[in-house]
Amino acid sequence: MAIIPQHYMNAVVAIGVPKIYPAGATIDWIATGFIVGKPVSETEVIPYLVTNGHVLDGARNVIVRFNNEITHCAQNVPLELYNDSGSPIFTLHDGYELPEEKRIDIAVVRLNGTFMMEHHLEIGYFNLNSDLLSLEQMRDTGITEGTFIYSLGFPMGLVNSTEKMPICRMGCIARATKAQIMDRNSMLLDLQNFPGGSGSPIVSRPEFISITGTKSNQTSCLIGIVHGFLHFPDNRENTGIALANPAEYIVEAIEKDLKKTQQQS
Repeated sequence: MAIIPQHYMNAVVAIGVPKIYPAGATIDWIATGFIVGKPVSETEVIPYLVTNGHVLDGARNVIVRFNNEITHCAQNVPLELYNDSGSPIFTLHDGYELPEEKRIDIAVVRLNGTFMMEHHLEIGYFNLNSDLLSLEQMRDTGITEGTFIYSLGFPMGLVNSTEKMPICRMGCIARATKAQIMDRNSMLLDLQNFPGGSGSPIVSRPEFISITGTKSNQTSCLIGIVHGFLHFPDNRENTGIALANPAEYIVEAIEKDLKKTQQQS
């Protein structure tokens, strides 16, 4: 019995930066991203790369690792983050400018779907109309403190040399109350988050057992994106509590990008 839909796994990509060392050129895999699809008609879906703002902010270009749908081997695709006029092609959520403790750390990049198909890149994606739950929908379906969740990503740069396949880690929601979101714009997760895991999607685990009189969520959906962790006050040591912006903020960032694109056209 599958717990996580395969197209969720296919949607997750590794993000790296080219590096030159004395021994030669290589790629440092620094973060995780994932593809979401924004339906704009019955037949058209716009693909977006979603990751953390701090991953793209300050970088000129990155490498995105897909799988080739013909060879089923990993394929590295360079992605320039600025156009010929020097403007960024990525869009940061308005909340990225907030103080660090309240930051909405989300960036989106509109991808060229034609390019992806012509180069036989495996296209899996989270459908924003059917694979995402807002905070209100989470509460209505029983996703709350104690609910099991999965993180899909590439912590510690653990990228396979021949195939793009994310690492699945399990945790649970530690706190996702309205007060928590208003205070920090982030859910707290009982989940170890390491370097490279930034930008990992958080998906809910289907549950078929619940206390009598309460609801149970029986679907696996995108509910958030990891962007950091809480550290002990006296040092930077990881407490094991991860921070994740709710998934509905991804929709807001994409809507901002669509408006920007309309204004430029």
